[in-house]
Amino acid sequence: KFHQSDLLEIPKKIEEVGITPYNIYPNPSKDIVNIAFKLEEAGDVKVEILDAMGRKVWEHEAKKQEIGTQKITWQGKNAQRGLYFVHILANSKKEVRKVILIE
Repeated sequence: KFHQSDLLEIPKKIEEVGITPYNIYPNPSKDIVNIAFKLEEAGDVKVEILDAMGRKVWEHEAKKQEIGTQKITWQGKNAQRGLYFVHILANSKKEVRKVILIE
């Protein structure tokens, strides 16, 4: 049975989260996914990749990141093909985007 709690959290407006729009490339991808984003204030960053069922398949933590553009790479070659959600958590704020892995 479907429950309201099964829905993924909808991200807030970008200007409210302190992370400027970021680029996931290539998207779709066969294996390597680059995640580029810009921080409006220095701090710790955590990137999580969740599958379509909401299970965490990868996580990267970067401590004490500087203001400005950052890039993190996910080696998705061993992951199942399909839809994934990229969560960037920075300074207690979150942004979510989609990425697709293809054959």
